[in-house]
Amino acid sequence: MYKRQFYYYTGRYMTCWLHPGWRDHLCKMVCGVVEAGAEGVYVDNPWHGIQPLSLAGVWLGPAGCYCGRCRDAFQEATGLAIPQEIAPETDKASRRYLCWRAEQVTSTLAMLADHARSLRSDVLFGANDFDAVMRSSYLVYGIDLRSLAEVQDMILIEDYGLPRWEVRTDNAEPILVNSALTLRTARALIGDTPLSTLPYDAGIGFDPVYPARRFQQGIAEAAACGATMVVKGTEFVENGTFTLLTAGQFAPEREGIGQMHCWLAECADLYQNRRNVAPVRLLYPDEGLWQSWHQVAPRYFGIGQALLAAGVPWRVVTAEDDWSGLDVLYCLDRAPVREPIPSG
Repeated sequence: MYKRQFYYYTGRYMTCWLHPGWRDHLCKMVCGVVEAGAEGVYVDNPWHGIQPLSLAGVWLGPAGCYCGRCRDAFQEATGLAIPQEIAPETDKASRRYLCWRAEQVTSTLAMLADHARSLRSDVLFGANDFDAVMRSSYLVYGIDLRSLAEVQDMILIEDYGLPRWEVRTDNAEPILVNSALTLRTARALIGDTPLSTLPYDAGIGFDPVYPARRFQQGIAEAAACGATMVVKGTEFVENGTFTLLTAGQFAPEREGIGQMHCWLAECADLYQNRRNVAPVRLLYPDEGLWQSWHQVAPRYFGIGQALLAAGVPWRVVTAEDDWSGLDVLYCLDRAPVREPIPSG
């Protein structure tokens, strides 16, 4: 895997986050954005190198960057070699490497945020932090949501949870699609940092313009979870080609979006200065979620889905939260492995 290039997307490759030329390039890009008068700087898909693939209950392939620069940096920080295989449930080196990798993402984004604010103190800084639950973003991409909330002025969750209740034609149980568990988990991790969601059905280049009702459901769900929904105007597909939400035939959809936003503006007092105090709570598994993803994630997701489907008021909590008013606590029995880790 050494000295090999890995694709990010067509015509583009992953890069080393420690490469000094690349870091200088990022700073120049930030400078250009700020000097152009933009209100903020946004970093899309800050993924650290190669992403391992989950298949049949194991992680396949490498993670991150294996260039000499990164190998030396990890060796200096930990005294360990970057593992050839990713096995966080059983391998200490894998766990330490994945933590170090996430630290590189956070420290690099912190460096860019500090640079932007040094150019103009009121500039905002954010990134696409992807999904906190439906994918193991910490392990796959190196995204540490809790740490990034201390760096970014806003958090954006991109997922495939645009709300829908899908009745099956094969007499199987209906499917409940939502972003509620993801948003409640994110809110528990990031505190008061502003939170936005960008939900899809299938993703960029696959989804048509949604009916007005679907947009309204997504906006309402986000508001109920203490977040805002980003409404994209691009990357929809109509009759095999890309189209825009601003096209003439989608006036009813735009009107529906506007009606929902007007209602939220009129009823803002229902959402401001409110806190979820539901007595039924789901304990966030913390490091156990990514260390034992294949065992923990399905159960964590299943509990959240069952509570939603049953209409039970609930919230996600962490071990550090105030648990006063608790009646029922759902927790998973697989705790994270926490051996002493030297700081790097």
